Amino acid sequence: MSVLKILLVDDSATVRKVIRYQLMVHGCRDFSEADHPSQALELLVKERHQLVTLDLMMPTFGGISTEEAFAAMRGECPDTAIVIVTSMAYEKLKLYYLQKGALAYVVKPFTRFAFEELRRKLGGLFVQFR
Repeated sequence: MSVLKILLVDDSATVRKVIRYQLMVHGCRDFSEADHPSQALELLVKERHQLVTLDLMMPTFGGISTEEAFAAMRGECPDTAIVIVTSMAYEKLKLYYLQKGALAYVVKPFTRFAFEELRRKLGGLFVQFR
């Protein structure tokens, strides 16, 4: 089984820790972290992660909003799976990101129950989640 490179993007260290824990349960160990969109984009282009978790509610830093970072990620690394993890439970927003190429849209809090549906989707791409 190859090592899955994961980028956790959230301005909350606590949320990144919770997501990391849920992914570690499935054997994931190679993580990078970013606390703002421009840092995330820089890391993704440099390290070529296979999976990104992206919070939508982060301050714009370095002139790049989360929406712009998402679009750039899709353009720069189209094979990277991006999971939106957000507190914004709006159906229109969910549909927007799914239509633009997000693998999944998970509403916080990120619990093991919320993770189960995501795990099934990830299992279609990565053996770690089967």
